[in-house]
Formats: sequence, C-alpha cells, structure tokens
Amino acid sequence: MSRKIFDVGKEIRGFFREPAFTLARPPKPVIHFSLGPTRTLDVLDRHTFLHVGYRFSACGKWLLTACVDQRGESYDLGSWLIQDEVETSAVPRVWNFALQAARRTNIEWRLVISKLGPMSPAELDGLFFFNIPR
Repeated sequence: MSRKIFDVGKEIRGFFREPAFTLARPPKPVIHFSLGPTRTLDVLDRHTFLHVGYRFSACGKWLLTACVDQRGESYDLGSWLIQDEVETSAVPRVWNFALQAARRTNIEWRLVISKLGPMSPAELDGLFFFNIPR
C-alpha cells in the first residue's frame, strides 16, 4: 500500500446518491410454467412503444413496412405488391400489419406509425375514410 506524500488539508470524500430501489426488468428472464390461465400484463412492460414505419418503393409498386419494439428485442418486416390505388390501399395494410405484430405478445402497446417521405393528400384522406377497429 502506498503512503501519502503530502498530508496537507483535510481528506475529501464524495458519495454517490442512488435510489433505495429501482423498478426495472430483471437482467435474466425468469421462466414460469403453469397450467392455469396466462398472467396478466406486466407492469414494467405496459405502454411500451411499438414503432411501425412504412414507405413506397421508388417505382411506386411496392409497400415496405417494418416494426420494432421500444427495446429493440423483436422486429417484423413486410412487403406487398400494390396494384390498385397506392395511397388509399396502404392505410389498411399498414394498420393490419401493426395490429398483427402487436397481438403477438401480451403487452399494452402504444403504436407509433410513421412514413418515410411526405404524405400525399390521397393517403391522408385514406386515413379518415378507413374504419379503424378499436
């Protein structure tokens, strides 16, 4: 152990403050087996963001979609060949793709749907005329 060279001044010590407890997911997942009903939604995973992005190909014939959860643990990709009204048919396809991805897990999601590029007036009208199930 090394000794101090200068004994001038008082000794300074700093403490780090940290909370008494923290709500966080466990570092290793805990697996439980039960024959009863499934567990209810986990408190720590409630209202997690599900990001859904879409765009049209350069030729305008393909609709490309991708979704990823907030933590980046799972993702899904989709592509469709569009042959009719491009903008208005994209709305129900993207919405159904987002619902299909959200229903795979037992989490209350907050959906974030965004498009890469500007939105056309026909596509915006398609959002209002399409009946979105709740």
